[in-house]
Amino acid sequence: GEDNYSRRFLSSEPGDHTTNDKGVFRISGVPPGRYILKVGVAYGLAAYGRSEKKNVYYPETFHPSADEASKATVVEVSTGREITDVDITVGQPLKVYEITGQLIVVETGAPVPNVSLEVITTSANRKESLHLGGAFRSNANGEFRITHALPGRYVVAPENDRVSNTYGDPISFDVKDEDVTGLKIPMRTASTLTGIVTIEGNVDPSIANVLSKLMISAHTLSDNLKSSTVSSPINADGGFRISGVRPGKVSLYSFMRRGEPAVLRLVRIERNGVELRDGVDVRSGEEINGLRLVLAAGSGVLRGEVMIEGGPLEGVILYVMYRPTNGDPHRFDRAELDARRHFVIKDLTPGDYELVIGPMSVEISGEKGSRTMDRMPTVRHTVAVGAGADAEVTLVMTLKPERPPRPQNGP
Repeated sequence: GEDNYSRRFLSSEPGDHTTNDKGVFRISGVPPGRYILKVGVAYGLAAYGRSEKKNVYYPETFHPSADEASKATVVEVSTGREITDVDITVGQPLKVYEITGQLIVVETGAPVPNVSLEVITTSANRKESLHLGGAFRSNANGEFRITHALPGRYVVAPENDRVSNTYGDPISFDVKDEDVTGLKIPMRTASTLTGIVTIEGNVDPSIANVLSKLMISAHTLSDNLKSSTVSSPINADGGFRISGVRPGKVSLYSFMRRGEPAVLRLVRIERNGVELRDGVDVRSGEEINGLRLVLAAGSGVLRGEVMIEGGPLEGVILYVMYRPTNGDPHRFDRAELDARRHFVIKDLTPGDYELVIGPMSVEISGEKGSRTMDRMPTVRHTVAVGAGADAEVTLVMTLKPERPPRPQNGP
């Protein structure tokens, strides 16, 4: 398409996009435009879940026989015309392999059953990756089996397990020209956080009853692959216990169950009477107690407007992220904008708040298709909100100059 827009077309007709026993395909109902056709798999898992062993997989190939999109021949489609001989010549079928292993507790040697695994695969040029979570789990004996793996780089990461109170670090390996067997993912004793939730100030009795509807989450920012989050409900007496916590810098936050509106906000975290402003430092297997999460019902209101300078911003849904400056630097809430790009944030407790609009680039879509918008800067602003008062702010986003469209290859 024009202006770097692109769109995938999938026919709704049964059998379209699938070759017959002679390798012939026919795709009907194609709108006019310029198209690139491809077949095959570039890297990673050739199939997810159950698949017939007799299935054959080919390397990713673009019409007529190119190994990357930039070398493909573009097919021009016009109204009422049938385009023929759009042939694709593929290489030899790919060989696929299996990955098998087991999750074992380091301290005891016991298997860890029913743990979900995330599988990350990386392309040969290391510029692209695929994340697949939830498709594979360990069985009753802690064993796992990943099928249809193409040669390449793999990372397998286990989720934290609250039942066994364990966590595991990701393992990385290469699949070359044979099955990968006998992998061992070491699971270690996780940490447990216990404490109590209290409400600060004079609040309506109906608000105090929301404690039974709240969840407390512990979020660990990991250095080796990804962050992890585990949650726990709050007891009738305000107590909570969160197990399966990965060690590191742990942030705590509250949220309402079943999508109910949040009428209380977390304003302070303490441990044994000392305020923690930068999260909780947790070691492996440590029992953290004496935590106190203080919630409050805010009455402040922040009204704002977002102004765009430097041209139109079509196809982008903007929103404002905000957080109290004395809170967790990684934890933001989100405010939606109306058609005029105005927003209202209610029930704020007194203090300073950081507002952020971003990120640097987003994927946008519209009638033309989709493309990457990289004109957006990151806007940050701090504003003070008083008790029971209305505050107003205007955020200005100045767009970067738009890049010219990349040249398209001709047929």
